[in-house]
Amino acid sequence: MHRAENVDDKEVLEGILKGLKLVSEYYRKKIVMPLMPRTKKRVREYRIKIPKNILTIEPQGFLEFLKLQMDAIALLSDSGTAQEEGCILKIPCVVTRISTERPETVELGSSIVAGTKSEDILKAAQLILERKPNWKHPYGDGKAARKIVKILGEYNVPDMMKGEISNSRIKLCFSPFLTESG
Repeated sequence: MHRAENVDDKEVLEGILKGLKLVSEYYRKKIVMPLMPRTKKRVREYRIKIPKNILTIEPQGFLEFLKLQMDAIALLSDSGTAQEEGCILKIPCVVTRISTERPETVELGSSIVAGTKSEDILKAAQLILERKPNWKHPYGDGKAARKIVKILGEYNVPDMMKGEISNSRIKLCFSPFLTESG
């Protein structure tokens, strides 16, 4: 949770946290919540007590967060990126917002928009966890890195910028540079 409309309103923030608590109690699972700086600030400012079954941790790096998602039975998030990642990873997502900029995930059935009321969050979690994760994601075929290497090769890019192919995995390394405009 990090969006202003969710964390800058005490009532909304409390409703979402109560919803997470309800989901945790219903499924008898702990919820792991990376506590983003804005959210942490508001929790302190509003003197909100985070329920015991919600384990707060520091914000995670991309790979660490991806690992958390892969180990989850569901995502409960206001992040559009988490919706996309959940869709790709076949992890259902409950969107704790009243709308989403990722409607394709809702149409595919990998996400459900719950809103911010606690009971609605629990109902959405129950609905989405009844579904089989048999959707196909619309975000490409997983071969973008190979295509990039091929394109770089066609433009005679220096070897140091092409990356390397090893063990059927592609690593791309690009040297940062500044343009004249900064």
